[in-house]
Formats: sequence, C-alpha cells, structure tokens
Amino acid sequence: MIIAKFVIPGRLMSLNEYDGDARANRLKVARDKKSMMLVAALAIREAAIRQIDGPVDICIRWIEPTRRRDWDNVTFAKKAILDALQKENVIPSDSSKRIPEPTIDLGSYDRLKPRIEVYIKPYKREMRFKGWEDDLTEELGFNPFNMEEEHE
Repeated sequence: MIIAKFVIPGRLMSLNEYDGDARANRLKVARDKKSMMLVAALAIREAAIRQIDGPVDICIRWIEPTRRRDWDNVTFAKKAILDALQKENVIPSDSSKRIPEPTIDLGSYDRLKPRIEVYIKPYKREMRFKGWEDDLTEELGFNPFNMEEEHE
C-alpha cells in the first residue's frame, strides 16, 4: 500500500551536468545539490507528507521528455530526493536501517509533462517487486513494469 506520493515537475540535473559543474567550479556543485534538494523539498511540502515511522521502500518514476539522457545519469538525482525527504522530516535518515534496499527506478517518457514521481510505502521484504507492481498498476492505471508497453 502506497502511503505517500509526491511529484517533482520537470527534471533534475544529471550526473554529467553535475560533473561538468564540478570541473568548472567547486562552489557551484554545492549550490547545484542545494538547488535540487530545494526543488524536491517544495514538492514534498506541496504534497503535505508527514513523518513516516519504520523502514520504507521507495520507488522513483523518472519521466523524461526525450531519450537524450542515459538513465544512469538521470537517476543520479535520487540522492538529492532522499536528502530532501530527510530534511523535510519525512524520514529520520536515509540510512540502510530506514531504507533497507536500494530504491526502485522506473523510466518513461512524456514530451509535454516531464516529471519525477516518488512513491513511498512501508518496507516488506517478501514479495517486494510484486507488491510494487500491484500498487503502481492500481495508481497509474497500467503496469509500469511491463517493458513491452510504451507510455508517453
């Protein structure tokens, strides 16, 4: 059961963009991370998410406008999202005690409305992926784990 959801409009900085800034100016990367955290924090506040006790499982659905950026570069921004969850007191920490397994990342495309959807539910080791498949299919109206379907 999904207990929290928030949507970050647009997209966040990729790893390649972040690395480029790091080479150009070390102070700029600190501002870059702070900026990404602020965007995520605003989305968390807008969704009015309260503190969640106990370990959680997190699924992030990255919806890009085009296929230009590699998924490994896109998902780099998850650190800023997890840090924002901690800063906004949704989770007390992003340690492995609170987030026992890596986040689940799903990718999709929407030219008109790129965004990042973040779903949070209580952590349950058994049937982890099946649980996400059922919950997200109900939430979205289609199965995002079905790689044969294209959703734009």
